[in-house]
Amino acid sequence: MVPKATYEELEQKVKELNEKVATYKRQTLTTQNRFVFSKTMLDATPDLFVIKDQNYVYQAINSAFCDFLGKQEKEIIGKTDFDLFPHDEAEKYRKEDIKVIESGQSQIQDEHVTGKDGMKFLQVAKRLVFWGEEAEFGKGVLCSVRDVSDRKQAEDELRLSEERYRTVVDSQAELICRSKSDCTLTFVNDAYCRYFHMNRSDLLGKKFIELIPEEEHERVLRHFSSFSPEQPIHTHEHKVKLPSGEIRWQQWTNRAIFDENGHIVEVQDVGRDITERKQTEEELLKAKNELEFQIEKRTTELARKNIALKEILDQIELEKKQMSERVRANVDKLLLPIIKKLTGKSSHLDKGYLEMLEKNIKNLTASFGINLGSNHFNLTTKEIEICNLIKEGFTGKEIATMHNLSFKTIASHRYNIRKKLGISSKKINLASYLRSL
Repeated sequence: MVPKATYEELEQKVKELNEKVATYKRQTLTTQNRFVFSKTMLDATPDLFVIKDQNYVYQAINSAFCDFLGKQEKEIIGKTDFDLFPHDEAEKYRKEDIKVIESGQSQIQDEHVTGKDGMKFLQVAKRLVFWGEEAEFGKGVLCSVRDVSDRKQAEDELRLSEERYRTVVDSQAELICRSKSDCTLTFVNDAYCRYFHMNRSDLLGKKFIELIPEEEHERVLRHFSSFSPEQPIHTHEHKVKLPSGEIRWQQWTNRAIFDENGHIVEVQDVGRDITERKQTEEELLKAKNELEFQIEKRTTELARKNIALKEILDQIELEKKQMSERVRANVDKLLLPIIKKLTGKSSHLDKGYLEMLEKNIKNLTASFGINLGSNHFNLTTKEIEICNLIKEGFTGKEIATMHNLSFKTIASHRYNIRKKLGISSKKINLASYLRSL
């Protein structure tokens, strides 16, 4: 027989029960406060938050999720994805939730989700959660959803822009590449790959200095070290070595891109093959050197010939001088004595002829006849004879008598002579002018 509890024992048990009730109330209030606090925080964030139980029923949501669907909280709590989304979407979400609960592994992926404003691109993160203390209410799924439509649109536009850029770049005939400051290639276009007969995957990450003959390395690296924010663009030429071993020439225009600290981030390069131009320049230089050599050689030969010609001319001049002296000696010793004897025995007219003959003989080596007979004056033989008589002082009548011509004809000759000598309009004595020639 169980002994009856004393009044004190009953009183003690009541007291313990009251304490337990108070503790439970405090815990319930704390839980409620925590829930209100958490709900307030979740409602303040623009991201979407959802909690589903083990039956994939919505148990908790924030205001952002309600706004996204355009529904009130009471229209969502207690529903499933099949009540809120198109069937195909709901079926996909259910499979993902099952996978999270069964595997216990979280997942993050980008998805197209239909809301009140149509389909948007969202980043959905899902992870396993437990309900209640010690998993009293089983497993569930916590979903945090962020709208990344703008980011996705920007990424799509950037990708499209890059595709257009690559299409344009790859369609160029010029070689286009980008490289780091240590010469490592980070981009090459199709023309670059075709030129070196290499795949893009083989070129990216490779240092372009390896494609240049070793003897050119120092000069090319010195060129790359000369970039500065003030002078970011340079043009230079260098040799390259193809995989076949063939050596060719390229011309590159390089533009260095700097960061805010003045350090090179990358170098953008546009190049073209100039082998034919270089070969033409080398051939022109070779031809120029050969021409200069031939000119120098010919100049030397002409100089030698000029020396020989001068010697010949000097010899001719010497011989002319010697001949003139011999003629003068013969005239003085042989002709002039005979003329003097004839003059003493001749008439007045004959004496005039003989005196003129004597003067002409004395002038055999003079330059008068040669000067008048030059093509410059274009005088006739008769005009030269008359010029000689005028120079010796014969009058017009005397000259007319000597040539059996009229005085008028002699006057006409004098006019033509002055005209041909260029003194027809000048007040110059003809006899004096002729003596000056």
